Amino acid sequence: MTAVSQIFLSPVQIFAAGGGGTGGAPPSGSTTRRGYGHAHQKLRAKLKLLVDAGGVRCWRCGKLIHPSERWDLGHDDRDRRRYKGPEHLKCNRATATRRRRWHSRKW
Repeated sequence: MTAVSQIFLSPVQIFAAGGGGTGGAPPSGSTTRRGYGHAHQKLRAKLKLLVDAGGVRCWRCGKLIHPSERWDLGHDDRDRRRYKGPEHLKCNRATATRRRRWHSRKW
């Protein structure tokens, strides 16, 4: 049995795999309207094979994603048309809080 090398996918590799994205901010409604349609699901299925094999790192925190962990295909925080790569569910869901911090109040 061969060892699985640790995989960290660059934005260029994600784009080459079909993860360039096509939309802006996520509208409400169906998964397709929110940016999670066929293209997203197809790319996620490709990446799932790598995650399930082990050795894929979360693009956001850099830690390994264990094959049994739940994960998301993460979007770029500033341009939802682009994917950054697999990320821990917790890392992805924490981005809403981080986005709020980027905007300071104007008094």
